[in-house]
Amino acid sequence: MEAHQNNMIPSADDIILKIYLDTKSDYRNAQNLEQTILNFGVAILAAFASVGFSHLGELISWFIFDLFVPFYIAMVSILYLHQKHRSKTYKAYIFFLERNYSNKLGNIQTFERWKKKNVAAFIQNRIGFKYCFFFILLSSPIAFIIIGDTFCKQEASVYGWIGWVIKAIVFASYYICFRYYQSIKSLEI
Repeated sequence: MEAHQNNMIPSADDIILKIYLDTKSDYRNAQNLEQTILNFGVAILAAFASVGFSHLGELISWFIFDLFVPFYIAMVSILYLHQKHRSKTYKAYIFFLERNYSNKLGNIQTFERWKKKNVAAFIQNRIGFKYCFFFILLSSPIAFIIIGDTFCKQEASVYGWIGWVIKAIVFASYYICFRYYQSIKSLEI
C-alpha cells in the first residue's frame, strides 16, 4: 500500500481496497467450507445407508435409520445454511463495495459487477443450492425415518421414546433452517 503524503498513514482508497480484497478472500473461504460441509453430509448419508441397508430389519438398522441419519443430517443442514448465510453476506458486502466504491478500487476488475453484466442469467440465477437443500438435506431425514419405522417395527416400539426425541430435534432443526433460508433470501442481490 502506498502511504498517504509520506507519513505512513494509509489513504482511504488503500483502506477500501484492503477491505475489498480481504472480503473477497473471506468469501472464497466461506464457499470452500460450504462445499466441505456438503461433502461431509454426503459421506454420512453414504456410510450410514450402506450399513443400514445391509442390516435391514435388525436393531442396528433401526438405530441408523431412525436415530443417526436424521440427527446428523439435521445438524449438517443447520451448518450448511449457516455457512451459506455467511458466504451470501460476504457476497452482498462485496457487491456493496463494488457498487459504491468502484472509483476507489483502482484498476481491479470488480467481479460481482462484471458477472452481473457479462454472465448469462441462467448461470447467475442458478438454484442448485435450493434443490440440494430441499431434496437432499431436508427430505433424507424424513425418508430414513420412514424406512426405519417401516422395516423395524419391533425395535421402534422398544426404543420409541428415543426416536421421538430425535424426531423432535429434526423438526426443530427444520424451523432453524427455515429461518436461515429466510435470512439468505433477504441477502439476494
